[in-house]
Parts: sequence; structure tokens; C-alpha cells
Amino acid sequence: MSKTNSILNLIGIQDENIKLIEKNPIKTSGPNEIIYATLTYQPQGCCKCGIKNDGSIIIKYGTKTSRITLSGLEKNRYLVLKKQRFQCKACGQTFIAQTSVVDKYCYIAN
Repeated sequence: MSKTNSILNLIGIQDENIKLIEKNPIKTSGPNEIIYATLTYQPQGCCKCGIKNDGSIIIKYGTKTSRITLSGLEKNRYLVLKKQRFQCKACGQTFIAQTSVVDKYCYIAN
């Protein structure tokens, strides 16, 4: 098991699409512990128009950073998650990668 997987398991994140940043993924600032990670994957299709992705219909279109509150006993623990943004070439709409760690439009972990 890699160091990255150990850290993710320790904080209760099971999503295989979440990867910690390469260098110093955890920073401590007073009573706060901040963990930096990214979320990206290849979507199966467009969630707006429903077209299937053949590898070129949906493209990566930047990122959106969210600060998610995690449960912590002694320290306030936050996950700064850089979520992949996608654009569908068929309908022109954009959407953001989803994870089971946090519900859509929420900033508190499940």
C-alpha cells in the first residue's frame, strides 16, 4: 500500500479517483489540518444531454477548487479538492467531476 493510499484510508476516503498532490499533501496551520488532493476521471457520458463519451465528445475544461470539511477529533480537518471540470462538445454545457466523499453542492464530507 502506498503512502498516498494510507493517508486517504486514514481520513476515510475510499474514492479511487481522488489523488493527493505530489509534494507535501498535508499542511498544518494552528488548529487546522489541510489536505490537498485532486479529483479527475474520464466520464461515461454527458450528465446534461446524455450523449455517450467516445473519448473526444467530452473534454477536460479546467478545474474548480472546493474546501470540504472532514471530521476530526483534535484538529479541524479540511480537504482542499481540485475537481476536474468537463465540457460536452455536443451540447456545449459544462459539468464538474462528482465523488461519493461529498454530496453535490455540499462542503461537508459524508
